[in-house]
Amino acid sequence: MNFKIIPAVSLLTLTAMHYANLSSAALRRVEPVLLPPAGTELAWMPDAAYEHAKELASERASRSISATLEVTDALLSPEFKSFRKNFLEVKTAEQLDAVFAEIEKNYAAYPNDLKLLAAQLAPLKALRSIVYRCRPIVQQTRLTQNSLVTLVKQAAAVAHVYFPTETWAAGLSYVTEPFEARVGVFKTEVDVQAFFVNELYPQLTLEAKRIQELNFQSAVIWDNQVFYGTASFKDDLDRYRTVSEAERSALLSTLHGGLARLSVLMAYHWTDMMKVTQDFGFVFGFDHNGLGIEGASAQDRTEAIRKYREFLVLKTERDAGKAWMARAYRHLREAARYSVITFKEVDGKPASAWAAVDPATVAPWSRQGKLNAATLEEIVRGATVVRSVVSGETMTVDLPRFYQEPPRDLKAFLPIGFQTGPKELTKIVAGDKGEVRLTYRNYQRGRAIAWDLDAYRKYYPDVKTADDVPRAARVLAQSWDGFLVGLPLSLLVL
Repeated sequence: MNFKIIPAVSLLTLTAMHYANLSSAALRRVEPVLLPPAGTELAWMPDAAYEHAKELASERASRSISATLEVTDALLSPEFKSFRKNFLEVKTAEQLDAVFAEIEKNYAAYPNDLKLLAAQLAPLKALRSIVYRCRPIVQQTRLTQNSLVTLVKQAAAVAHVYFPTETWAAGLSYVTEPFEARVGVFKTEVDVQAFFVNELYPQLTLEAKRIQELNFQSAVIWDNQVFYGTASFKDDLDRYRTVSEAERSALLSTLHGGLARLSVLMAYHWTDMMKVTQDFGFVFGFDHNGLGIEGASAQDRTEAIRKYREFLVLKTERDAGKAWMARAYRHLREAARYSVITFKEVDGKPASAWAAVDPATVAPWSRQGKLNAATLEEIVRGATVVRSVVSGETMTVDLPRFYQEPPRDLKAFLPIGFQTGPKELTKIVAGDKGEVRLTYRNYQRGRAIAWDLDAYRKYYPDVKTADDVPRAARVLAQSWDGFLVGLPLSLLVL
């Protein structure tokens, strides 16, 4: 679905995941206990409320839409217009910071259309100077440094080409430049995890709380110019959109999905992640000179990870790991439920030229959407038999158990056996003057062929032999919304 509203949720999620993968260093000091912060517990949706929400969503989807509806600037609240004017006049990072301060001071008094915008903007405050803060840690290997520098340069180019406004330039300054001499930089992976726990996660949960408290049964108007800037929509075409309960549910689903992934990252130690990254850089050819290119097989990647004993081990101090996994499951269940509600809000609803989520884009996928919804509901509830729509194979997956009884060490899911054989193979082919013997690379060498079946069987009860592990990845990837657990599994199998 193409949600034509400010994509702050997706940006924040991708930013958090990107830095989670890049930012780390070997621990050489006592690691603080990082529990879910006080005040970040949300009002999770009870089962009865969820069933009622689905009924209401289907009821709203059955209502007709006025054919005479015309969305104009006049339908925006005066408060939204005033905020928009000030926001689009922002020219510096300091002025942008003042906008965030204004949101914190006045949010409760905002009307719904402005609350929708403010709730999504506020978490960006946590990203001030984030690139500068990451420099000490990412500079420890060529791979992380090159990745971050490339990412930021690409972002600067995109902003310059597609969003050539002073507001976007101020935003780039906001995330890249230091704002004071005492700004805290990240020297170890503990520093990065502390940032996620103490700064970013509370902001994102506050965003979820604010959006959850909104009520868009009477749609509000969204102005795309707030995102694209003053250089856009000179003739107002495609500028305005209506935002209703469908869009609110979609935002909550996306946000909770990102918070679930972030919570899992907080549950496990990142000890020696920088060394892992450096070894990966060696495997992929970033951090060595003059050596032949062998390719990064499953065996190479596994060996780069497995030798670091504390890396990806569940945090046991004060049961911090279990606390974060329990929180992750709550977020995951909310993400699934709001995704189902979003579908029911638009399934069968007439097309709308103004809706941010146009039912016409969903209509051709109605059958698949119903199957997705059914799979999502079952897979987050308990052990579920999932079926491949391609081969008809089935696999039982117990997703809740992964969060309720989390594995002590995620490295247990890595392969333990690999395809052997020579690096080069030979083949006799016909030539101009007779047969010719040619050599070519053995691409099967180093492929994963064996796993710790006990580790898998706890969450995939049908796993009995080594062949069942890739079968599980295949079935989940080919089932309706089984990718929820199929994608992470495929990363270990391939």
